Amino acid sequence: MEEELKKGFGDKVSVSYTDLTGKDLTQYPEIKKLTTMGYPAPYVIIQGKPKFAGGVMADRIKEAINSLLKAK
Repeated sequence: MEEELKKGFGDKVSVSYTDLTGKDLTQYPEIKKLTTMGYPAPYVIIQGKPKFAGGVMADRIKEAINSLLKAK
């Protein structure tokens, strides 16, 4: 995923993965809220805001990033 996004957006994006298994979710309040509401992992966070839950869909992530970049 990171390679694909870097190819399309270059240095405009950064990608990171955090394994939340066994972690104290108080460090991640937005994720804690999603789990409390019953949304399944994995979670995709863009600019600090949850955008997708339950899967990593490259096309939808690209669309969301494109929308943000066009809005700037």
